[in-house]
Amino acid sequence: METIEAVQAYADRHKLYFSVAVETLALMGLGKQSAEAFPRLVANMVERVFNKQFHRFAKLLTYAAIAAEEANYKSDLLLL
Repeated sequence: METIEAVQAYADRHKLYFSVAVETLALMGLGKQSAEAFPRLVANMVERVFNKQFHRFAKLLTYAAIAAEEANYKSDLLLL
């Protein structure tokens, strides 16, 4: 349990997924240079940014759809 908490703390400190933290720490434990773990870390960061931007875009599209429906409803009321 203590190991899991330590890995989770490492992941939180470096803003990584738990699995990426485990992989990175394992590579470091095997004596690999941190540069060898770098591509996986970069992929993790890119994935997080992409997910954040995707959710932001989805939220904006939702607001646009709601606003369009509201405008359509109001124009229907004015035409009646």
